[in-house]
Amino acid sequence: MWLMWVMVALAVAMVVGPVMMMQPSKGMATLAALRTHASQLGLSVHIPNRDDSGNRVNGAVYRMALPEVLRQRPHFTGW
Repeated sequence: MWLMWVMVALAVAMVVGPVMMMQPSKGMATLAALRTHASQLGLSVHIPNRDDSGNRVNGAVYRMALPEVLRQRPHFTGW
């Protein structure tokens, strides 16, 4: 009888274990929320393999759109 309960417990562990591992940790969820918020504010991040001259780039490229208030100024019209 106890062997049956051991087998049931192992079967439940084999189902629940991988499902629990797929859920993000608290730190990963916080980081995802920060990235989503930054994206909503207009920040974009791109990690290129190569730059324009064909050299390898190590690092990220951060871009943020020019705010509408600054775009309306005369010296920013060419941007």
